Amino acid sequence: MNEEGVTYPAIEFSFSNTPQDSVYFDSNIILFQHDYIEFADPIYINDSVLLNEGLPLTTFSNNLFLNEQEYTMHINYTSWSASSSDQHGWVTNLYPFIFEFRSVSNEYYHYRRQLYLYETGRFPEFGVSSNAAYPLYSNVENGYGIVAGYSYFATDTIKPAY
Repeated sequence: MNEEGVTYPAIEFSFSNTPQDSVYFDSNIILFQHDYIEFADPIYINDSVLLNEGLPLTTFSNNLFLNEQEYTMHINYTSWSASSSDQHGWVTNLYPFIFEFRSVSNEYYHYRRQLYLYETGRFPEFGVSSNAAYPLYSNVENGYGIVAGYSYFATDTIKPAY
């Protein structure tokens, strides 16, 4: 619940880890809002691994749990849609979703982080900051782009309830 009393949904999931190997992950929550598909935004991040990454993304490495066989992560998200009722106040609208969890390459991990900084610098909040040019990560010699890969697991459609 935020400072205005609006509740936010969350997902908690566990996944296996390869001890002693640096591995990179990414996750997406894909909402089915009425007649269109929308990616949910993480909000109020409180997971120690995601906080350690330093950016409001769900792209992360296993550096903090390198020696563990399994890790459980908690992600709060928002659909940017809420309704009010006399009994409960403001409540975030819940929509069916698919949870996509990916194992990503080191290149994808670095590119995704740089893309966030690039987009944030390109379109700063008005009056708060100035445009700052961040170079995009590239592993292509004498050019721009990345050679990267990922392998994903997607759930069936999950229908949350209050």
